[in-house]
Amino acid sequence: MSALSDAIVRSFATGEPERQALSPLRALGRRQLSGLEVLAQSVATTAPAVSMVVLPVTMFTHQMLLSGVVTIVVATVVITLIAVCVSQFTRRMAAAGGIYSFVFQGLGTRAALTAGVAMLTKYVGSAVMTLYHGGQAVITTLGFLGLEMRGPADRV
Repeated sequence: MSALSDAIVRSFATGEPERQALSPLRALGRRQLSGLEVLAQSVATTAPAVSMVVLPVTMFTHQMLLSGVVTIVVATVVITLIAVCVSQFTRRMAAAGGIYSFVFQGLGTRAALTAGVAMLTKYVGSAVMTLYHGGQAVITTLGFLGLEMRGPADRV
């Protein structure tokens, strides 16, 4: 028998533990998210990708390649340092949430709320920039097609 087969046989032979393991996050509950909350979680997971797209587009649009490259290098160093710090927490605590879960464990409720508000601010900023640049792309595309788009700001 292979090691895998042995492990499978042992898993069926083992009974339930006398005392179930309790998660430190058990108060959060399981399978209680609505569809809107699941959508919000998926948007929060993919939102950082917007920042990676907007910066290069802005660099090329405004011909600011040197300052853009410096910004990317500095941001990469800062994000790497943050990742090293977060990895220290993830080795000691499994969390279903984001950074605010670690902040709560280390610094308490007020600091976790502050971290959550900071993350929300970043997400709103990313959403605003995405909508702005998306609108500009649509206006430019319509301009290439010969359709002129004017809004209230053009009349001022």
